[in-house]
This record gives sequence, C-alpha cells and structure tokens, in this order.
Amino acid sequence: MRLAADETLTVTRHAQSPGHVDRPHKAGSRRASLHPSVDWSSSLRTQSLRERAVEVATRLDLDQSQPTRLERAERFIALIGWDRVLGATEYTAARIKAGLPIGDPWGYVVGTINHNTARAAYLYALIHWIEIGLRAGIDIALSEAHGASWHLLERPVWASDETLGRVKAKWAREQEADRSYTMADQRERVRYRLDAASGTLIPDYATPELFLADLELEQLVQVVLYCYKVRPRLRHILYQPDGVNQLPSQSANDELRWLRSTIRNAVAHNRAPHLDALGEIVFEFGSYTETVTRTETLLKALRYNLPAALVRFAGKQNTAVTEALTRLGVTDIKALQASVKEDVWPRTS
Repeated sequence: MRLAADETLTVTRHAQSPGHVDRPHKAGSRRASLHPSVDWSSSLRTQSLRERAVEVATRLDLDQSQPTRLERAERFIALIGWDRVLGATEYTAARIKAGLPIGDPWGYVVGTINHNTARAAYLYALIHWIEIGLRAGIDIALSEAHGASWHLLERPVWASDETLGRVKAKWAREQEADRSYTMADQRERVRYRLDAASGTLIPDYATPELFLADLELEQLVQVVLYCYKVRPRLRHILYQPDGVNQLPSQSANDELRWLRSTIRNAVAHNRAPHLDALGEIVFEFGSYTETVTRTETLLKALRYNLPAALVRFAGKQNTAVTEALTRLGVTDIKALQASVKEDVWPRTS
C-alpha cells in the first residue's frame, strides 16, 4: 500500500492466530482511530525477554540493580504477552508524566492488566448468561406450544425449512469428513439419528436444552428469530424494558447479530484489547463501556435481575478463588495478600 507524504500508519495489535500478518491502516480510518497514539515502530519489538523487561524498567524509571526484579518482569511478559505489557507500561508512564502519584509503577502496570482482565471476564459472564438464557427461553416457548419433547417432532417446529436444510447439510458433510484430524470448524456439532417410526432424521438428544447447546450461536439466533414468525404467537423470549411486551423483531435481530458477529468472538478468543487514555479496554468495535452497556441491556431483555445476579456471582467467585488458593497449598491467604502489596519495585528517582 502506498501512502501520501502526510499520512502515517498505525498497526492493529490484536493477538492473532499463528501465521497471521498484521495489516497497516491509514491514520484517520475507523480501525486506526480506535487505537491509542502509540509509537509502534520496529525499534520497540525487542527480541529477548530480558530486553523487553529492561524496556519496561527504563520507561518506568525503575531500579534495575536487582536481577530478581527483571526476572519477575520477564515471567510476566512471557505469560501475558509483550503487546499487553507494553501498552499498560506506556499508559502508566503517561500518568506518571502527568504528575499522578504512582508509588509502585510496576504494580500499576500489573494492576491495569488485571483490571482489564476482570472486565473481560465480566463481559464473558454476560455473554454466557445470554446464551444459556436464550436456550432456556426457546425451550419454554416451544415446550408450552408443542410439548416437552418438541425437538423430536417429525415436523420440526424450531426452524424454517431453509435453516433446517442448512443444519442437516452441515451434519451430512461432517459425516463424510475425514476424522483423522479435528479442527474447530470441522467438529460435528448437531447429531441426528434415523427415527424408526417416521423414517426421518431427528436430533439425537435426550432433552431440548442438550440439543440447543450444540447449535452454533448463529443457528441459535436463527431459532429465536424464527420463533418471532410462528403463529399462533409463542411465549416471549426477549422483552422490552417494561418486562411485559415483546422486544420488536428488528431490535432482536440487530442486537443478537451484533452479539454474534462482534463481541462474542473477540472475548471467546481472548483477542488482545487496547487501552484508551483512561486505561480502559478499547475493542475494535467500540469502547468497553459502550460494549458492556449494550450487552447488559440485551441480558435485561431476557428479564435478568442483573444486580442480584452479580452480587451472588461475585460471592461465588470469591469462594472459587479461596478454593483455588487452598488447592495450591496456601494456608494463610491474608499473609499472601499482605506480601503482594508490600512487594514494590522501587524507582531510581
């Protein structure tokens, strides 16, 4: 790509699959504008872990006289990735330069990354709740209309003929595929069996929710949208804010396809986000706050009592962490917490 003399390049920094080559974007483009103004020149792509640890220490003006400090940074970079650590380092350095009293810059870097990891984990939990909520809503809507074993009816009631044809065609292709190796897009998803009574293929699942769990999100979305078209009308799956009236079909279509095509894959595949001037996650498709607010709204359309659910969830998260620490041999959790807070990497000035 040729650029005019006054144009600059920014390069996307998402974690990609092996063999992926980052492509440059012209400054001012939508994708370029979502990335912070970072000097991403080749000089920053240091090769060794030690060089990268020194780069962090230098940018934060940290004391490099103790090798154990650099070794700790090396381990962190090796586990988290250079892009994430460098981004958090630049964010921390900018706040120090602006006069903020940051007594432990390295701890601030780690804290920034952990904070955004917690944000991503929260977003993942929302997506998880939405998917299982959609399955539960579909099941009760179709069960009330067609019985508890609606997924086994000879005439499918969960999809249009077009959708059903695509699902069965995919299943047929998978049956013919070479099973000597397995890849994500080649694993068998929906299982069918020949019904002896009717002579037709029906889903091979004991319960409707087990069947729905094997539908890909795109297919699950199609089932929800199909339920909007069925007459007589089915029980609502998605609701307006009043909790009584059904969410309009166009709104359901827009929100569910946004969920499927944007945030779900980015979160599920752990793509590396970027940080804005406030240290907040910026996805390729918008800021964390915009994204999580829209996701919360979609979950509320399932009539989730989200505040109460979060309180219960947070309590169980703490329990799970305590269980993990005990499993890892930690006998005094409070002492561990204190030691982490006291382990400060001093600055040189």
